[in-house]
Amino acid sequence: DKDSLIDYYQYRIDALNREKAIASENLKTISDSINTYQKDTIMVFGNGTDSTDTQETKFSEQYDNLIKQKISAQNTVSTATQRVNYYNQRIKALKEKPVGSDAKVEKVEGYFDDLNEKVTELIDNINTTADEYYTTVAFANAYNVLVPASTSSVVHSVKNIIEDSSTVIFVIQALIVVVYICLSFFTALAEENRKKALKKSEEKAEEKPEEKAEIK
Repeated sequence: DKDSLIDYYQYRIDALNREKAIASENLKTISDSINTYQKDTIMVFGNGTDSTDTQETKFSEQYDNLIKQKISAQNTVSTATQRVNYYNQRIKALKEKPVGSDAKVEKVEGYFDDLNEKVTELIDNINTTADEYYTTVAFANAYNVLVPASTSSVVHSVKNIIEDSSTVIFVIQALIVVVYICLSFFTALAEENRKKALKKSEEKAEEKPEEKAEIK
Protein backbone atom coordinates (compact mmCIF):
# COMPACT_ATOMS: atom_id res chain seq x y z
CA ASP A 1 0.00 0.00 0.00
CA LYS A 2 0.98 3.67 -0.03
CA ASP A 3 2.59 3.80 3.42
CA SER A 4 4.70 0.72 2.69
CA LEU A 5 5.92 2.22 -0.59
CA ILE A 6 6.83 5.49 1.12
CA ASP A 7 8.79 3.62 3.80
CA TYR A 8 10.59 1.58 1.13
CA TYR A 9 11.47 4.66 -0.91
CA GLN A 10 12.78 6.44 2.18
CA TYR A 11 14.90 3.40 3.02
CA ARG A 12 16.38 3.42 -0.50
CA ILE A 13 17.05 7.17 -0.26
CA ASP A 14 18.96 6.74 3.00
CA ALA A 15 21.04 3.89 1.54
CA LEU A 16 21.77 5.83 -1.65
CA ASN A 17 22.78 8.93 0.30
CA ARG A 18 25.30 6.88 2.27
CA GLU A 19 26.61 5.36 -0.96
CA LYS A 20 26.78 8.80 -2.55
CA ALA A 21 28.69 10.25 0.42
CA ILE A 22 31.30 7.48 0.25
CA ALA A 23 31.68 7.87 -3.52
CA SER A 24 31.98 11.65 -3.19
CA GLU A 25 34.73 11.31 -0.61
CA ASN A 26 36.58 8.84 -2.84
CA LEU A 27 36.17 11.17 -5.80
CA LYS A 28 37.69 14.06 -3.86
CA THR A 29 40.65 11.95 -2.77
CA ILE A 30 41.25 10.68 -6.31
CA SER A 31 40.98 14.18 -7.77
CA ASP A 32 43.53 15.50 -5.26
CA SER A 33 45.88 12.64 -6.14
CA ILE A 34 45.57 13.41 -9.84
CA ASN A 35 46.20 17.11 -9.32
CA THR A 36 49.37 16.45 -7.31
CA TYR A 37 50.56 13.55 -9.41
CA GLN A 38 54.21 13.78 -10.54
CA LYS A 39 54.77 12.63 -14.07
CA ASP A 40 57.51 10.11 -14.73
CA THR A 41 60.69 11.63 -16.18
CA ILE A 42 62.58 9.78 -18.90
CA MET A 43 66.16 10.66 -19.77
CA VAL A 44 67.16 10.24 -23.42
CA PHE A 45 70.94 10.44 -23.75
CA GLY A 46 72.40 12.18 -26.79
CA ASN A 47 69.03 12.80 -28.40
CA GLY A 48 69.11 16.60 -28.31
CA THR A 49 70.92 19.23 -30.36
CA ASP A 50 74.68 18.75 -30.43
CA SER A 51 74.20 15.34 -28.86
CA THR A 52 72.91 16.86 -25.63
CA ASP A 53 70.69 14.89 -23.36
CA THR A 54 66.91 15.50 -23.37
CA GLN A 55 64.15 14.85 -20.86
CA GLU A 56 60.63 13.64 -21.53
CA THR A 57 57.72 13.24 -19.17
CA LYS A 58 54.79 10.89 -19.58
CA PHE A 59 51.96 9.44 -17.54
CA SER A 60 52.39 6.03 -16.00
CA GLU A 61 49.98 3.12 -15.57
CA GLN A 62 49.22 4.32 -12.05
CA TYR A 63 47.97 7.62 -13.42
CA ASP A 64 45.68 5.79 -15.85
CA ASN A 65 44.25 3.79 -12.97
CA LEU A 66 43.53 6.98 -11.06
CA ILE A 67 41.63 8.35 -14.05
CA LYS A 68 39.56 5.16 -14.28
CA GLN A 69 38.79 5.32 -10.57
CA LYS A 70 37.71 8.93 -10.91
CA ILE A 71 35.34 8.10 -13.76
CA SER A 72 33.86 5.20 -11.78
CA ALA A 73 33.35 7.38 -8.69
CA GLN A 74 31.73 10.10 -10.79
CA ASN A 75 29.32 7.55 -12.29
CA THR A 76 28.44 6.27 -8.82
CA VAL A 77 27.71 9.78 -7.54
CA SER A 78 25.67 10.62 -10.64
CA THR A 79 23.62 7.42 -10.50
CA ALA A 80 22.93 7.77 -6.77
CA THR A 81 21.85 11.39 -7.26
CA GLN A 82 19.44 10.45 -10.04
CA ARG A 83 17.88 7.64 -8.05
CA VAL A 84 17.53 9.77 -4.91
CA ASN A 85 15.73 12.42 -6.98
CA TYR A 86 13.49 9.74 -8.47
CA TYR A 87 12.53 8.31 -5.09
CA ASN A 88 11.87 11.79 -3.72
CA GLN A 89 9.54 12.45 -6.65
CA ARG A 90 7.72 9.17 -6.01
CA ILE A 91 7.28 10.00 -2.32
CA LYS A 92 5.97 13.45 -3.20
CA ALA A 93 3.51 11.99 -5.71
CA LEU A 94 2.26 9.40 -3.22
CA LYS A 95 1.78 11.99 -0.47
CA GLU A 96 -0.10 14.33 -2.80
CA LYS A 97 -2.26 11.52 -4.20
CA PRO A 98 -5.73 11.34 -2.64
CA VAL A 99 -6.20 8.40 -0.34
CA GLY A 100 -8.66 6.82 -2.76
CA SER A 101 -7.34 3.30 -2.64
CA ASP A 102 -7.45 3.08 1.16
CA ALA A 103 -10.94 4.54 1.19
CA LYS A 104 -12.08 2.02 -1.41
CA VAL A 105 -10.65 -0.86 0.59
CA GLU A 106 -12.45 0.32 3.71
CA LYS A 107 -15.63 0.79 1.69
CA VAL A 108 -15.45 -2.74 0.28
CA GLU A 109 -14.74 -4.16 3.72
CA GLY A 110 -17.77 -2.27 4.98
CA TYR A 111 -19.87 -3.84 2.24
CA PHE A 112 -18.65 -7.28 3.29
CA ASP A 113 -19.49 -6.58 6.92
CA ASP A 114 -22.98 -5.42 5.97
CA LEU A 115 -23.44 -8.42 3.68
CA ASN A 116 -22.29 -10.78 6.39
CA GLU A 117 -24.71 -9.26 8.88
CA LYS A 118 -27.58 -9.48 6.39
CA VAL A 119 -26.77 -13.08 5.51
CA THR A 120 -26.59 -14.01 9.19
CA GLU A 121 -29.83 -12.18 9.90
CA LEU A 122 -31.54 -13.83 6.93
CA ILE A 123 -30.45 -17.30 8.00
CA ASP A 124 -31.62 -16.62 11.56
CA ASN A 125 -34.98 -15.40 10.26
CA ILE A 126 -35.36 -18.48 8.07
CA ASN A 127 -34.55 -20.77 10.96
CA THR A 128 -36.92 -18.89 13.27
CA THR A 129 -39.71 -18.97 10.70
CA ALA A 130 -39.18 -22.68 10.14
CA ASP A 131 -39.27 -23.38 13.87
CA GLU A 132 -42.47 -21.35 14.24
CA TYR A 133 -44.02 -23.15 11.29
CA TYR A 134 -43.19 -26.57 12.68
CA THR A 135 -44.50 -25.60 16.12
CA THR A 136 -47.65 -23.62 15.29
CA VAL A 137 -48.77 -25.21 12.04
CA ALA A 138 -47.38 -28.61 11.16
CA PHE A 139 -47.12 -30.19 14.60
CA ALA A 140 -50.22 -28.39 15.86
CA ASN A 141 -52.29 -29.97 13.10
CA ALA A 142 -50.83 -33.35 13.96
CA TYR A 143 -51.69 -33.02 17.63
CA ASN A 144 -55.21 -31.74 16.88
CA VAL A 145 -56.14 -34.94 15.04
CA LEU A 146 -58.68 -36.82 17.14
CA VAL A 147 -59.44 -39.77 14.91
CA PRO A 148 -56.90 -42.57 15.49
CA ALA A 149 -57.51 -44.08 12.03
CA SER A 150 -56.23 -40.94 10.28
CA THR A 151 -53.21 -40.42 12.53
CA SER A 152 -50.75 -42.21 10.26
CA SER A 153 -51.81 -40.25 7.19
CA VAL A 154 -51.59 -36.93 9.02
CA VAL A 155 -48.16 -37.80 10.40
CA HIS A 156 -47.06 -38.79 6.90
CA SER A 157 -48.31 -35.46 5.53
CA VAL A 158 -46.55 -33.54 8.28
CA LYS A 159 -43.34 -35.46 7.57
CA ASN A 160 -43.57 -34.55 3.89
CA ILE A 161 -44.15 -30.91 4.75
CA ILE A 162 -41.12 -30.89 7.04
CA GLU A 163 -38.93 -32.55 4.45
CA ASP A 164 -40.05 -30.14 1.70
CA SER A 165 -39.53 -27.13 3.97
CA SER A 166 -36.09 -28.34 5.01
CA THR A 167 -35.10 -28.80 1.37
CA VAL A 168 -36.21 -25.28 0.45
CA ILE A 169 -34.41 -23.77 3.44
CA PHE A 170 -31.25 -25.71 2.65
CA VAL A 171 -31.31 -24.55 -0.99
CA ILE A 172 -31.82 -20.93 0.04
CA GLN A 173 -28.98 -21.08 2.55
CA ALA A 174 -26.70 -22.77 0.01
CA LEU A 175 -27.45 -20.09 -2.60
CA ILE A 176 -26.71 -17.34 -0.09
CA VAL A 177 -23.39 -18.92 0.83
CA VAL A 178 -22.43 -19.38 -2.84
CA VAL A 179 -23.23 -15.75 -3.64
CA TYR A 180 -21.22 -14.59 -0.63
CA ILE A 181 -18.21 -16.72 -1.58
CA CYS A 182 -18.32 -15.53 -5.22
CA LEU A 183 -18.44 -11.88 -4.16
CA SER A 184 -15.52 -12.40 -1.79
CA PHE A 185 -13.46 -14.22 -4.42
CA PHE A 186 -13.95 -11.71 -7.23
CA THR A 187 -13.37 -8.73 -4.95
CA ALA A 188 -10.15 -10.26 -3.59
CA LEU A 189 -9.04 -11.14 -7.15
CA ALA A 190 -9.65 -7.59 -8.36
CA GLU A 191 -7.72 -6.14 -5.41
CA GLU A 192 -4.81 -8.56 -6.01
CA ASN A 193 -4.66 -7.63 -9.71
CA ARG A 194 -4.67 -3.95 -8.80
CA LYS A 195 -1.74 -4.45 -6.42
CA LYS A 196 0.22 -6.46 -9.01
CA ALA A 197 -0.34 -3.77 -11.66
CA LEU A 198 0.78 -1.05 -9.24
CA LYS A 199 3.89 -3.05 -8.29
CA LYS A 200 4.83 -3.64 -11.95
CA SER A 201 4.42 0.06 -12.78
CA GLU A 202 6.60 0.98 -9.80
CA GLU A 203 9.30 -1.52 -10.86
CA LYS A 204 9.29 -0.23 -14.46
CA ALA A 205 9.49 3.35 -13.27
CA GLU A 206 12.38 2.42 -10.96
CA GLU A 207 14.34 0.84 -13.83
CA LYS A 208 14.25 4.01 -15.96
CA PRO A 209 16.77 6.12 -13.99
CA GLU A 210 19.14 3.13 -13.82
CA GLU A 211 19.00 2.69 -17.62
CA LYS A 212 19.71 6.38 -18.12
CA ALA A 213 22.70 6.18 -15.79
CA GLU A 214 24.09 3.18 -17.69
CA ILE A 215 23.73 4.98 -21.02
CA LYS A 216 25.66 7.93 -19.64
